[in-house]
Amino acid sequence: MAESEEKVITNAPINAVLEGEKLLYDVMKHLTTLSSGSILLVATLAGTVFHNYPPTRGWALASILCFVVSIICSVSLMLQVANNTARFGGTFTRQEVRIRDIAHYAAAGLFVLGYVCFVLYALPYFT
Repeated sequence: MAESEEKVITNAPINAVLEGEKLLYDVMKHLTTLSSGSILLVATLAGTVFHNYPPTRGWALASILCFVVSIICSVSLMLQVANNTARFGGTFTRQEVRIRDIAHYAAAGLFVLGYVCFVLYALPYFT
């Protein structure tokens, strides 16, 4: 086997691994819901409350973009978890682990970055 296809064997019992997969799926599901709601919040506030200060409009677009990419990463990870659960053998390839880690950290990081951009967008209205 090539290095990228070496199996990573977990020492945890199979029930613990499956429970971890369920929890990860639920976390990504909630992150997807929060990101979707945040897009609606930013779009609503941009159109009604914060429409008088166009110089910060770029932050609103950056915020929405971060939330959209967070949703894409979350859904990707949810599909990977579902696929892994369907064909579960107790092992993962190193490449699968790397891709899952990237999707997980990207989804969470972009969600936080989306709110940072939203705060930077709304800040001039409160000063």
